[in-house]
Amino acid sequence: MKSNSWRLGRSVLLCLSMCALAACNGERSGGQNPLGTGGNDGPGGGDQRDRSIGGIWFGIDPISGQDVLGIASEDGDFHFVREDLVQYAGEADTEGSTVTGDFVGFTPPGFEFEDGSTRGTGTISGLVEERERLQLDVVFTTSEGTQDSGTITLAYDEIYERDSSLSTIAGNYATRGTNGVINVNSNGEVFAQNSTTGCTANGEVSIIDERYNAYRVEWTYSNCAGELSDLNGLTFSGLATLDDTTENDLGVVLATASSGSDRVAEIWVFDRV
Repeated sequence: MKSNSWRLGRSVLLCLSMCALAACNGERSGGQNPLGTGGNDGPGGGDQRDRSIGGIWFGIDPISGQDVLGIASEDGDFHFVREDLVQYAGEADTEGSTVTGDFVGFTPPGFEFEDGSTRGTGTISGLVEERERLQLDVVFTTSEGTQDSGTITLAYDEIYERDSSLSTIAGNYATRGTNGVINVNSNGEVFAQNSTTGCTANGEVSIIDERYNAYRVEWTYSNCAGELSDLNGLTFSGLATLDDTTENDLGVVLATASSGSDRVAEIWVFDRV
């Protein structure tokens, strides 16, 4: 049975203090458990064709009680974000219904894991019921050496099966919680600006698979002032999805960038205007 997790995911995201256009504040992240701990029973199935993890995914971290929202593409790229804005990005391979992969995880600017670190690496292994459910065993180790592990079950949302196109994503948007505006033109070129921080972003959005509601996004920052000046020149890349079933289309971007030996994560949540 398909879930209605996207609606739940939207409610979660609307309550978050989003890191939209480099305007993120907050207290320390609570705990380094990446995706929660749960049971060990996973989905099975005798069909040994390679399944896809592509989808919009939603689950709950049973230890912290935090919601988890994810976007995964048909080619195995994934970005997941926890309710406290900790983000995990990586790549997964499937053989039959078996999923394995590696990821990196990081807190948003101004946040830390409990051991004082801001990043880490991890692995996933588990099973996928295509377009239904993901059950993953997760092992995550922070840069300070703290290791945590657990299992999470993620429910699929069928909004992923809406077609994607540059004409669908094109338009003007306002970011939630900040003074950011975004324009996507018919060629997929992206321009974004925040009147408070001064940051501007230039990039592009591209189609991954026109049958599915996931987009690849990339942008580079400039004109950021003060403590945000470190973002200038950083190129972020990630995944986006658009809920165009409501009066005001809602979009979500989950992305990361490399800054020297460190990584930076951002989340944009925006409405069409």
